[in-house]
Amino acid sequence: EPYKLEILETIVARDPAAPITIWHTGEPGDKRGWWDLCAGPHVGSTADLPAEAIELESIAGAYWRGDEARPMLTRIYGTAWETVEQ
Repeated sequence: EPYKLEILETIVARDPAAPITIWHTGEPGDKRGWWDLCAGPHVGSTADLPAEAIELESIAGAYWRGDEARPMLTRIYGTAWETVEQ
């Protein structure tokens, strides 16, 4: 995952002692498990949330790190809440 590695390299270059947080779901060694850099909060599965409390706001193209010479990625904007009332 070259994008995550670049993010990590940037963090370490800026501050070698900076904390790096990782979200992991699944059992260690399970190939279906997933990990990602995070700022939280998280749920183990979107199945834990009511479908009516999840909304896709918009999608947009964005160049990696805002540089038009870099790859175009898709940015997805959305919200998710524990309850519909929120």
